[in-house]
Amino acid sequence: MMSPCETCSRSDYGCTGCDRWRQQYLHRQKLINACARSIYQPKVIVPTKFCYAHPDAVRRYLRRSPCQECQVNNSCDTPCAAYLHWWDARMDYIRMKYVKT
Repeated sequence: MMSPCETCSRSDYGCTGCDRWRQQYLHRQKLINACARSIYQPKVIVPTKFCYAHPDAVRRYLRRSPCQECQVNNSCDTPCAAYLHWWDARMDYIRMKYVKT
């Protein structure tokens, strides 16, 4: 995508941004934000039917945090929906296994 400033005659004189530049800037920012949203918010699939998962798959899921495969793990400082779902599942498993009522 070519910048409108490359063909503008005012760009050599310290232009602070015209309507064409602003429109392109907002469009680029919208694309960047959409990409960041897709990376930062992994999709949690909630089934609409009641189904059982294989016990080995459940154990594997509980052992490995979703953050280990996340692309933004190094810069993440707030828990996402995938992590919170995994954390709740781990706590339910621990309560079921160790708390006898």
